[in-house]
Amino acid sequence: MFLEMSRPSGAACSLLLLWSSWMAQVVGSEGDPSCWMGALQFDTCCLPPPRGKASCWEGSFSYQRCCLSGAILPVVDVNSVEDISQLGGCELNIFQEFKTRSGAWYKENRANLVLFHEFVYLFSRFDAMFKSCAPAALTALLLKLESMYFADESTWNGLFQIYVEKYHQAVAEGVLLQSHHENGWPLLEGIRKVNALRSSGGEPAELGTREVVDLVVCYCGRGERVDWLRAFQKMPWRPEDRSLSTRRHVALKFYHKCGELFSEEEREAERQRLVADWGSMFRTVEVRYVDDALRADDCSAYLAYIVDRYDDLPEFTVFLHADAPEHIPTLDLLTDTVFAASRGYLPNELGFLHLSHNYVHQEVNCSASNSSCQPREKWEI
Repeated sequence: MFLEMSRPSGAACSLLLLWSSWMAQVVGSEGDPSCWMGALQFDTCCLPPPRGKASCWEGSFSYQRCCLSGAILPVVDVNSVEDISQLGGCELNIFQEFKTRSGAWYKENRANLVLFHEFVYLFSRFDAMFKSCAPAALTALLLKLESMYFADESTWNGLFQIYVEKYHQAVAEGVLLQSHHENGWPLLEGIRKVNALRSSGGEPAELGTREVVDLVVCYCGRGERVDWLRAFQKMPWRPEDRSLSTRRHVALKFYHKCGELFSEEEREAERQRLVADWGSMFRTVEVRYVDDALRADDCSAYLAYIVDRYDDLPEFTVFLHADAPEHIPTLDLLTDTVFAASRGYLPNELGFLHLSHNYVHQEVNCSASNSSCQPREKWEI
């Protein structure tokens, strides 16, 4: 009989290499000797990889500890298969690294940019991740809840209900065990933090109709487009409508830095146009022309606002350029922060929060004669 051998696909190659990697770790090894007694031995519990015999694992005795002691966790390409559970379970490197980073966040308040990418990735593939490693999927869901702790009731309750149901499903199906908590999955710390954050704010009805946030836009007119301001009510790619909170608690203030370019008639026409365009979307809309002897652009606008409101500042003030989307990583960051503040979910002790990804940095001891010491644009990563 002749067998036609075809070149393996990328997925097959990955699985083959993965299987070889697992076998290299367990064959010829005895794992952790403290795990074995009686009928529970390496050969009867650790083969075949990547999970071995399920009945061997309980409490602190896990495949990772007993069979891969001292070994490097298998590095896998999760995009090589349609169902990640084909590659293994919680012992996979993608889950173990996620556990380490999420644990550092919840237990030590140590943030990591990779963690934010990880939980978004896991959450967006929740069902597949839940099937492969329920603790990882549930932790990603907790991080998602934490990232939107200020959401309105319907949005929040819907996702929190999913978490509760999935948690109980995992317990009922035996895929969430006491050993997962003992091995470092920060589910208890996560739910405590989520509940604390959620209970820290107030609803719009409790805040009344007082002004909570001022949006101060440094504006020059002459064709500057500020359509992005609509995002404070609703993002085109999000179902959530934030109109109520924005109209109740967010004031919009245009500080016009280019007043000398306009006649009195043009100023009044511009003022009326801006109020008409945005008056229905915000609590109040004001247009203030700044007539400084020496125009300092953004500084003129922002300092004028501070002087105007020095004795009557709202709880939060957000200083913005008219082309704000060009200065911040994403509009979501800005609108989420303002929405959280408008609903009473930002602590007053927050202080100054820098949202821009670029700014002008002036070196110390600069002088006009020193060409190597000019203001330059810095980029934050």
